Amino acid sequence: MPPPINDHDALRAIGSRLTDVSKLYENAAQIADKADLREHLFERARQRREMSNAFSAFLDGEELDGSALSIFDKLRLTVDRVIEGDDRAACENVERADADLASMIEDQLADPELEATAGDVLRDLRARLPRDLPHVPGLRDIAREDEQKI
Repeated sequence: MPPPINDHDALRAIGSRLTDVSKLYENAAQIADKADLREHLFERARQRREMSNAFSAFLDGEELDGSALSIFDKLRLTVDRVIEGDDRAACENVERADADLASMIEDQLADPELEATAGDVLRDLRARLPRDLPHVPGLRDIAREDEQKI
């Protein structure tokens, strides 16, 4: 049974953003220089796709194509990569997109009229959005390089 209509639009927007984020992880992985970081980003893309598929199933199989934000995400990633010239652009952009997604989820969870089932799905999604990119070895290498420049 699909969620009530008032929840449906909000959940569809979150699901579409989740699709955007999975595409951004793939794009970031494709431009990353460090192999370990690239592997981690591809794994995150896979996980986000799985989350998006689960979200789609919750919405009775509705296809989640992503939103217009995905075009902006890819453009910002490309421009940042050219300007910064290292993997920081990839990491900062996916972290920003995950933070945006988490904020969308928190906003929806704060709605007192949110149906219990939709709230459960959103809490599960929020719990599955780890912020572990700073622990990736490639990122630590980048941080060390930046410290040495100062």
